[in-house]
Amino acid sequence: MTSHSLFSASASTRLMNCPGSYEFAQNFVDPKVRRATVFSAEGTLAHSLAEACVVSGTDPASFLGQTRTADGFDFFIDEEFVEGVNEYVNFLKGLFALGYRMLLERKVSPAHFWPDFAPLPIPLFGTSDCIAYHPGKHELVIGDLKFGKGVPVEVAGNTQTLYYGAGALDPQILFQLGKDLVVKRVRTV
Repeated sequence: MTSHSLFSASASTRLMNCPGSYEFAQNFVDPKVRRATVFSAEGTLAHSLAEACVVSGTDPASFLGQTRTADGFDFFIDEEFVEGVNEYVNFLKGLFALGYRMLLERKVSPAHFWPDFAPLPIPLFGTSDCIAYHPGKHELVIGDLKFGKGVPVEVAGNTQTLYYGAGALDPQILFQLGKDLVVKRVRTV
């Protein structure tokens, strides 16, 4: 298991709305142990299959009818699952076709904005699903696959994608997309 930040991007809305939840997590949660739910495990599987499809060129439909395991939970890949993964894969292919350079599943941290305070007392990091840069538009796109059910997640003002966007502006991350990049706009999707 990998270590997880107690002040992660995925927890940012909760933490900003209830600052005491960080202290609670600090005292009662082991960041080295990820406690998956069936919902988070399904999202983990969707992310894994989407990345595999983009990297290998595999059609998400090729997984239809299979059973896959993620974080200790088994999932039957049905048409709805394939459709969700396919929508994200097509989004990534569309960015690539439009000339965007991409990084997938990249660990980022907004801590680079505070170099004089390093090391920060709070480890800040999260994994951004997609960081894409268009050299002609000078635009950085932060794409985040949402695969959950029952709880709508708004894009506008979404603290998780804003966290990833701040982390993606780290010069070390930008350098992976190309030398001497100029970012004039960050868009979250």
